[in-house]
Amino acid sequence: MLEIVRVEEEQREILAHLIELYEYDFSVYENSDVNSYGLFGYSYLDYYWTEENRYPYFIKVNGKLAGFVMVCGFCYVAKEPDTLCMSEFFVMKKYRRQGIGKKAAIEVLKKHPGKWELMVHPNNPVSHKFWKSVIAEVAVNEVREVTGVEDVYDAALATAYLFEVGDVAQNNLSFCKVTLEDIEAFMKAKIDAFSEDVRNYGFGPTGYDDYEKEKENIANYPTYKIVLNDEIIGGMTCCDQGDGNFWLGGIYIDSKHQNMGIGAKAIAFLEQEFPYAKRWSLDTPYKNYRNHHFYEKMGYRKVGETEPKVDKGGFYLFVYEKEM
Repeated sequence: MLEIVRVEEEQREILAHLIELYEYDFSVYENSDVNSYGLFGYSYLDYYWTEENRYPYFIKVNGKLAGFVMVCGFCYVAKEPDTLCMSEFFVMKKYRRQGIGKKAAIEVLKKHPGKWELMVHPNNPVSHKFWKSVIAEVAVNEVREVTGVEDVYDAALATAYLFEVGDVAQNNLSFCKVTLEDIEAFMKAKIDAFSEDVRNYGFGPTGYDDYEKEKENIANYPTYKIVLNDEIIGGMTCCDQGDGNFWLGGIYIDSKHQNMGIGAKAIAFLEQEFPYAKRWSLDTPYKNYRNHHFYEKMGYRKVGETEPKVDKGGFYLFVYEKEM
């Protein structure tokens, strides 16, 4: 099974080790050398957790690390804002020539619909063929090829491919109330969505995997399913606390469909569904930096923290609010 998993800051060193394998493979084209410590190094690595529009991913096959993908917002040719660049892409030799790389590349591109730039080394014909086949699968408009791009590689002029990836969720995404008939598929998506929290903290939100509690939520609170191409991929729950105050109990999207802009569409749906809301509040784990960035981008601001839980290793939550 192929998985594209976001690299958290705590996993930085794991990614750094994989980058060394990648740099070694690529040294045949760049004639690069290791430093005095025997390492190639990668000077931009820390920026992937400190700057916007940087997205590092592991490629996993049957739970094993098989490579990585690094996406950033720095482009050499494209001038349009919000264009992304496939800055680094690596699949270990064991997993090559099996279609894994192509599937991984397509999945990452579809996670970020919009304009893209991709650089290829002129002396790597296999790479050109590979990326042309990938782009053909996802590009919705004309693909532009630019040769002779400077300052990308040390000893050669790069070739750039500029293209646009369509929003797969644009026309096939819907939000509607959950029914008891949906409970199995709904809970499957919810449990998967919080699997990263379980890995990071050893537990998920209270009752997140409790079927009976979820049935109570469906009966007592506005609870919605997120449906993409007729498949339940996540959900959300909210609560009217009175006087225009609403609590966002959570937006959860299964791991396969995260980082596709669906969360932003879900928030927009709730705000339209409850136009009389004056304030939205929520909480999220203190170490979930991706959530922090997402909610702040959606107009939320941090207003407090919960008390650390001694029985859960000092775990606590950030509290966010959004004034409407």
